[in-house]
Amino acid sequence: MRQLVRVVARGAALCLASSLACGPGAPDTPVDGWTEARAALVDGESCYAQLADYCLKDQALIDAAIQAALDARFDGVMPGGARDVEDVIRSARGRYKTASREPAQLEQIAALVQARYDAPVVDASDPELVNVDLGALPGTLAVRGRSPTIVLSDSPLIEAFWWRADEAGRVLARYAREHPEKPVVRAELRIPKGTGSDKHLAYRYFREQNRVAFGEVGEDSVYVTAEIPGGIEAMAAGALELGHGARSLCSRPRSGPSSSWCPWRDRYAEAQREAARARRRDASRGAAK
Repeated sequence: MRQLVRVVARGAALCLASSLACGPGAPDTPVDGWTEARAALVDGESCYAQLADYCLKDQALIDAAIQAALDARFDGVMPGGARDVEDVIRSARGRYKTASREPAQLEQIAALVQARYDAPVVDASDPELVNVDLGALPGTLAVRGRSPTIVLSDSPLIEAFWWRADEAGRVLARYAREHPEKPVVRAELRIPKGTGSDKHLAYRYFREQNRVAFGEVGEDSVYVTAEIPGGIEAMAAGALELGHGARSLCSRPRSGPSSSWCPWRDRYAEAQREAARARRRDASRGAAK
């Protein structure tokens, strides 16, 4: 989608700059269709969990999806205008997704997921926090029904549709030890289970309180533990408990400050969303120049 936005924005900018109407009969913006389409198919939108890290970069697979889209509508030849290239990309995305659901491709994607989990993206730029982005939980992938949607069908790291507590504790403890100067350790991950049931989770260890807060990113409530006996050492040994008896739910206060400790606000997630919005605004302005 980001690639399409850039393509369309360039077309709109040309129309405005040249005082041309942008209707169906207006001249189209010339673009390198193959370059645009190849980049679009691996931008994340067409890939597992909508993450670019899980896109299959097999050039033959990518080009076959694009060529099939061209054969279906453009007599096999790539058009030169932005609007037509947008149509090619839209069609090629579906074909790329379909090709990605074959058993051999599912195994390749599962290997990419495992590799990302084993080597997460660590952001220590915030003086108050280190963030560990693990991507999606590794496990067995499958196709949901007759759709091209790929989902996580099973994982040894899932416990009641949450990240398994002992594994969460080990990861939080590892980065708490590696970044002793950070008051908060945040780990985020995704559980793709299909439309409407995907989860994007964040787990935060607060060093001063010696407690863990966890929940879905973007929500106004979180589960919190009591003070963890043994602290980081206990978590490193797999002793973290996050089940119903070990957690309580706290939410954004309806009015005024809360009388109890409740870290419902995820400032890192808020900053990431604002940064993403700023990048989109900058991309739109750049395309319009």
